[in-house]
Amino acid sequence: FLSLVAPQLTWLLFVLLAATLIVAALRRTGDWRALLRPDAAMSAFFLLCAYVFLSAVWAADPAAAFSKSVLLLGVVVIAFAAGAAASMLDEWQLRRTALAFAAGAFAGVLFVLFELLTAGRLTRFALDAIPLLDPPTRVRVVGGDVASIRLGAFRQNAGLVVLYLWPALL
Repeated sequence: FLSLVAPQLTWLLFVLLAATLIVAALRRTGDWRALLRPDAAMSAFFLLCAYVFLSAVWAADPAAAFSKSVLLLGVVVIAFAAGAAASMLDEWQLRRTALAFAAGAFAGVLFVLFELLTAGRLTRFALDAIPLLDPPTRVRVVGGDVASIRLGAFRQNAGLVVLYLWPALL
């Protein structure tokens, strides 16, 4: 539900779900090493994290790039541990997890349908009523024309365009 109301808190939902799965598996088996047994997929993702870490060395802002690479490594470790923990659950816990997933998916569908039928009134109300949810302004538009744009946003968008064009150039 948090990711429906405030997309900025989706990371918290990921951490809570993973922590719940990991704690349930640890209570069941007590073996934390079983959560991080290396396999081919985990090795591939660790190689990717190593590549990102090496790329951070020659980045324009190495400190920020290094923190992002450490964040990626943390997400990879948490995701693999949660995946292994899900396989350690017994049938009753898996049934409850499946029921909770189905209920959450149904609630998400209801929310999207409500937003479609009301032209996004609930989202607009939440964004207007809660200043914390207000997205940062990156562009100033005057009379339908872009008057100014934050340089960081321009660099990010230009970098994404270049990233998407690489396969076409190859």
